[in-house]
Amino acid sequence: MSALERSLRAVTQDVLLMLTPIVVNVILFSYKEQIGRFLILTPDNVSPLSMYFTNFVHSSLPHLLNNLIIYTLLVSVSYVLYSCFKLRLVFVYSFTTSLLVIPFLSSLGSLAFLPVRRILGFSSVACGLIGIYAFFIHLYTCLHLLGG
Repeated sequence: MSALERSLRAVTQDVLLMLTPIVVNVILFSYKEQIGRFLILTPDNVSPLSMYFTNFVHSSLPHLLNNLIIYTLLVSVSYVLYSCFKLRLVFVYSFTTSLLVIPFLSSLGSLAFLPVRRILGFSSVACGLIGIYAFFIHLYTCLHLLGG
């Protein structure tokens, strides 16, 4: 397999990884009436399943589209920056970790500190990408500007 083929395969895998949250959000939005009661986090419905998936359920189409636009913008810019500086794998590992961890942290924080009856939406996960972008700035500064 040539270097170009390996690169194309890697980019294809990365794009599929980045599209996964979009697909999950759209599927859950499409079936929110049927499965919402199991997946929406409320003080009466606290489970690992609801703590994770409530971050992918949306109350309205504008809510969904807003979050997906922010997500797409942040994930695209971050991916391009990491890739341009040969840090693609750092992005992939950071992104995957954030998708696995941030939903739980967001739900825990919401339950602990916000007086809400139900928690839903992708905002915290999408905005978690700001942390990945900030980490890129740190890496770039350390590796390219400070020489270390």
